[in-house]
Parts: sequence; C-alpha cells; structure tokens
Amino acid sequence: MEQVMNPFQLWKKIYDYAEQNYSESIQKNMQEEAFASWIGACQQWYLFWQDMQNKSLEQFLQATHLTSKDDLARVSSLVLQLEEKLENLEEKLDEQVVDELKIIRDTLDQIKATS
Repeated sequence: MEQVMNPFQLWKKIYDYAEQNYSESIQKNMQEEAFASWIGACQQWYLFWQDMQNKSLEQFLQATHLTSKDDLARVSSLVLQLEEKLENLEEKLDEQVVDELKIIRDTLDQIKATS
C-alpha cells in the first residue's frame, strides 16, 4: 500500500525545525542596536514610499478628474451640514405652523363667542 504524503505535516516539520534552530539567534539579533536601527530605517523608507504613493494617486485622480477620498469627505461634510440646516428649518417651520394654528383657533373661538 502506497503512503500518501501530507504537505501540512511536512510544512509543520520544517517549521518546527526552523523554530528550534533559529529562534535563539533571531532573539539575540533582535536585541541588538543594529537591528533596531535597521527596523527604524525600514519604517522610514516605508513611510516615504507610502507618502509618494499617496501623492502620485492624488495627482492621478486630479488629472483624470476622478473623486478622491478627500473630495468625498468634503461632500459628505457638506451633506451633513445641509441636513442639519434642513432639520433646524423644519423645526422652525413646525413652530410657526403651530403658532398660526393657535391664532386661527383663538380667532374662531372669539367668533363663536360673539355669535
């Protein structure tokens, strides 16, 4: 009978071997100043790259007249402001309508009383 190879078991054996043999040396290297300096340089390079990508994308969106995230945020802010103004206007209008109805009711009550 032929034995079927399980790739996951093979991968686990490779992982266990690597962890057992390399973890101590990796731990030592991570505690050195050179490693911290290297990680800092990598982070600075990544942040520079990310900034360049963002600027390039923004220029592309402007050149192609597509909306950017900032454009959508601005429009969203304007929509929220407009909604707030409409709600305030609706409240004022409701108050005015109620006041006018009270005046009409009082006038009708006076007419009834005089008739």
